[in-house]
Amino acid sequence: MVSAAGTPLRSQLRLPTGLRLIPLPYNLGPVFERASFFLARAAHAEFAAASVACEWLDLATLKLPPCDAGPCYAHPSVQQAAAVIRESKAILVATPIYNYDVSSAAKNLVELTGKAWQGKVVGFLASAGGQGSYMSLLGLANSLMLDFLSVLIPRFVFATEKAVADNQIVDQEINRRIGELVQQAVWMGNALSPGNSLSPGNSLSPGNSLSAAPPELT
Repeated sequence: MVSAAGTPLRSQLRLPTGLRLIPLPYNLGPVFERASFFLARAAHAEFAAASVACEWLDLATLKLPPCDAGPCYAHPSVQQAAAVIRESKAILVATPIYNYDVSSAAKNLVELTGKAWQGKVVGFLASAGGQGSYMSLLGLANSLMLDFLSVLIPRFVFATEKAVADNQIVDQEINRRIGELVQQAVWMGNALSPGNSLSPGNSLSPGNSLSAAPPELT
C-alpha cells in the first residue's frame, strides 16, 4: 500500500483505483481500449495529489484464470485480487465497453472475487467507441448492488477515444469528472467505514475532520 502521510482525512483510505480491465497490454489495443487505462491513470494521479493511500490493480499483468467455479479460487492471483478488494474502502473500476457491456475481464474479476465486494463503495470509469453505450455499466452495477450490496457512486466517468491524445486524457470536462469521482470515492469510502462517525448507527461528532456533507458536484 502507498503511504498517505499527511492526509487530512480522519482515516487513511485504501483504494485500488486502477482496475484496468483489459486483457491486452494497453498499447496493443484500439484507441478506445487504451482510453480506459488513461482514465484509470488520471484517477490514480488525483488520489496521489490528495495524499490518499491508493493501490493499482492491473488485470493486464495480474493474469487471472477464467472462473470455473472450482480450483480457480485457489489461484494465487485470485487470492491477491480478492485481498486487495476486501481490504479496500472504495474501488474504482476502469473498463472498456464492448457490444454494450463491460469487458469479459471485468465480469471474470467479479466472479472470481465474489464476496470480497460485499458492502464496498464502487465507482466506474468507462471508455467506448461511441456515446451511445453510456448505459452499458448498468449490468455490472446492478449485479454488484443486488448480489453483494455494494454502494455505487451515482456519478461515473464515460469517455470515447476523442478524449485521448498523446497517451493522456486531454478533454478537460472528462478530467473534471474524474476529479469529482475521486472526491466522491474518498468521502463515501470514509463515511461508510465501520466505526466512522458517519456510519449507520453512529451520530456525527462535532470537530470531526471528515466533512458531514459530500463534495459538491457541478
